[in-house]
Amino acid sequence: MKIAFIGDSYQAYEQTATFKNSWTYQLALLYPQHQFLNYANGGRGYDYYQWALLDAKRKGIDVVFVNRTFNHRVAILADDEKFRFTSKQILNGNYSLMETPAHYWTSAHQPGIQSEHKRKTDLAKTELPSSVRMAMYTTMRTISISSLKHDYNDKWFDTVHELYNFKHIIPLELLRLDQPYINATDKLCQAHGLDSTNIEKGTMYNKGLTVSLDDDHWSLKAHTWVLNNYILTQETIDILSKE
Repeated sequence: MKIAFIGDSYQAYEQTATFKNSWTYQLALLYPQHQFLNYANGGRGYDYYQWALLDAKRKGIDVVFVNRTFNHRVAILADDEKFRFTSKQILNGNYSLMETPAHYWTSAHQPGIQSEHKRKTDLAKTELPSSVRMAMYTTMRTISISSLKHDYNDKWFDTVHELYNFKHIIPLELLRLDQPYINATDKLCQAHGLDSTNIEKGTMYNKGLTVSLDDDHWSLKAHTWVLNNYILTQETIDILSKE
């Protein structure tokens, strides 16, 4: 089967101190008979997810893992190229990274907009005039803090498994967000004797669960625990083993 990971930094391969530690990479090692395509990209939100889902559908993906993320992330496509993701092989044809089309992105917590362009295009070569960049940022920031947009995002994610006709869409709750759902971070903390509702700085790091004191992304230990105790439910094992 073809399997896609669509999400943020908690599914991403190219994340600080992650790479082959990622649970997504570990999953590919467990099921070498399948082809895994990783679209996940740190800091991206549901605008980006929808681009990835379109590309995944066009590539004939069978199974999609998609995780809930922060509502305030916004992205727009911008360039003179064709819409496409390109692949970069990591693991003997079994695991590939999907490089994004050119785009700008930001969130409510960022002081400006970021640009992403893997290929040498006009967007990559030419800096936007400051007035255009500021106008773009003002518009994107307005969207990022919109309660209407946030409500749309929540409803979109809650319905994502019904919107797209892949064989299987597996929604994931990896982060502790303002949602009443059981999530992997809470389960990870509880399994290691921590109160996930009151985590002090450094507490998870002292348990070996994060990459550093100042970076709460998961360590190898945490990725492995999440894979074995949250991702690999019996339903997911059945999907990956029987098809």
